[in-house]
Amino acid sequence: MLIKLKLWAAAAGAFVLAIAAAFLMGRFKQAAVHKVQTLKTYKTTREAIDDADDFNDVGDATEFLQQRKQDRDL
Repeated sequence: MLIKLKLWAAAAGAFVLAIAAAFLMGRFKQAAVHKVQTLKTYKTTREAIDDADDFNDVGDATEFLQQRKQDRDL
């Protein structure tokens, strides 16, 4: 009788451990996917910043602002 009880307790413990392991693996995988998405977003933002126009010259900046003013729909 005691052996059966120990066997059932061990089976229940193994089941709970398997569920907990599956839950934790899912959380770790979700965190890794989120990290990859964050890095991809950073990469695209960084590329956009690097490809942006450089307004070191006042004339270029003025021309850009005048064009932007003309494009506005007010």
